[in-house]
Amino acid sequence: MTDGIYKTEVFQPAREYLLRFHDERELVIRLCRDINSHSKKLIFTLHRVQGNITQELYGQLFSNAKIISEKLSILYNKFLYNENFIQLKSTISNSIEEMIEAFTFAYYIMNGDILPYDRFLYVVRCLILSYNYKLNLFNTKLLNHALCELLFDSVENTITEELEAPYDSVEFEVDFILPGDYLMGLFDLTGEIMRYSITHIVDERLKTVNPKSLENLKFMKYLNKYLRELFAKFPNVNINRGIFSVEYNYKSGSIMDKKLHTLEQSINKVQTMICDMTIKGNEAIEYDDYNIHNY
Repeated sequence: MTDGIYKTEVFQPAREYLLRFHDERELVIRLCRDINSHSKKLIFTLHRVQGNITQELYGQLFSNAKIISEKLSILYNKFLYNENFIQLKSTISNSIEEMIEAFTFAYYIMNGDILPYDRFLYVVRCLILSYNYKLNLFNTKLLNHALCELLFDSVENTITEELEAPYDSVEFEVDFILPGDYLMGLFDLTGEIMRYSITHIVDERLKTVNPKSLENLKFMKYLNKYLRELFAKFPNVNINRGIFSVEYNYKSGSIMDKKLHTLEQSINKVQTMICDMTIKGNEAIEYDDYNIHNY
């Protein structure tokens, strides 16, 4: 009799809970895998942008942003207030960092600056609202609005007229994205800037070192200086699942050290490539306009 009570009141509910948690975790993993995959595709497309963005490239960015918006909306509506959310956060953080890397890279390529955190959250909210989770419908005009907010500093510079701002307030919390996630994404951004600088090191029209590569190098050095000052002031700061902490953690601390080391390596690679081009005589920049020693 006692065994039967244990089975029905203890083991059976526990079994059902574990099965439900496993199914939820599998779905979150698939959603995050899609966010990660299409964020990488955004980055690949952005590496082809030189100067003004073309309709073809914008169309590719839109297609990937559309899928990301769907997955973000499902995460927000189905899992944000789930009882197991905290246990799923580490899985979500990995894909969110990749998405942040893609979004900040897009803004940097088009505007030459860091995507402000508030603007990033606004874009994410618009993406979530652009997909109706219950009806399985997209608002393409709102999706265009979100993408143009990401790419262009002002509406006058947008590439499409098929856009509209959200009717309702977008001041809702997106608790699965935290400031720590954003900072980790910024570290990864520098790697993409390094690759972009090396890929486009030569100005094909003038057959000289691309001035944009020098600007990228200057930006990376500025970011490295700023981050090192930050971590010098807070030496024990670490990030776990997007949450800042000042309690020393060997694993988290080593990750931050590795990120800073990777950033310095990216700077050295761009710097070395520019110097090599100069030494080989393939570079003919007017030194009155661009003084390499200032970079």
